[in-house]
Amino acid sequence: MVSAFPYEATGHGGCRVCAVTHLQPSGPPVFRGNHNSARGSGTGLFLCVCVNGRRFDLMEYFSVTDILGGRIDDGQSLYVRLGTMPIVQQTEDVFPQGLPDEYAFVTTFKFRKTSRREDWYLWQIYDKYGIPQVSIRLDGENKAVEYNAVGLTKDAVRAVFKNPEVDNLFDRNWHKIALSVEAKSVSLYLDCKHIQTLPIEDREDIDIHGKTVIGKRVYDSVPIDFDLQRMMIYCDSKHAELETCCDIPNAPVSITYSKVGFYIFLLAQRVKRLSATAVAHLMSCSIVRL
Repeated sequence: MVSAFPYEATGHGGCRVCAVTHLQPSGPPVFRGNHNSARGSGTGLFLCVCVNGRRFDLMEYFSVTDILGGRIDDGQSLYVRLGTMPIVQQTEDVFPQGLPDEYAFVTTFKFRKTSRREDWYLWQIYDKYGIPQVSIRLDGENKAVEYNAVGLTKDAVRAVFKNPEVDNLFDRNWHKIALSVEAKSVSLYLDCKHIQTLPIEDREDIDIHGKTVIGKRVYDSVPIDFDLQRMMIYCDSKHAELETCCDIPNAPVSITYSKVGFYIFLLAQRVKRLSATAVAHLMSCSIVRL
């Protein structure tokens, strides 16, 4: 009989300040207990990959700031310029027990002149045979955001977001993408605004015996030129709808002090679903930008 243990992050949780959120240590998740199999490997069953409030800071796990060096933009926010080399890690080093069944993917980034019309993967996981497991694709030619995952009853399932509001993503300004991935649906938030919710068919657990990559072109895997400020995966899918845009350089404040009371009420209604990190994030953004 296989036992399930909760995931726990080894680093700090709690409040994050928007301007330095990607510098706050979170540490790689660790799994307590004796186990020999991994989720997605087909050799065992684990009931939980992580507990609410935990997160995967992909910029930290890939050491992109250490390797490529950080830059400061006009809004005094730190970012990394990618495209000079592949950003790849073994999946089992990043997600040793796979992905949660439901999660939120959040990133703040900016296209460069050469990448606005490219067709590329912002983030992708593939197995040792090169078979895609999950990805977020940005199609610059058709101005679409596409979520793909390995299917339970078919090779792949996907949700494609394509409308005039998505068109606004493909310029050379800073933007935030937040995807809420749930059992039967995927929701897209662009610059803290809900764009669309689409149904999705049943997904299979990912195979962790492969690689995870950030920023590669679809047809030849060449690294893509773009600027990255933040890339996170939260174990609470509702985190996507609670994101604020205070960490987007030169963006208008999306939450004000007068709204804090309303959000506290909202959080109280969802207290069983939301993490302490999400609450702290909401409050810190409203206070930091006053």
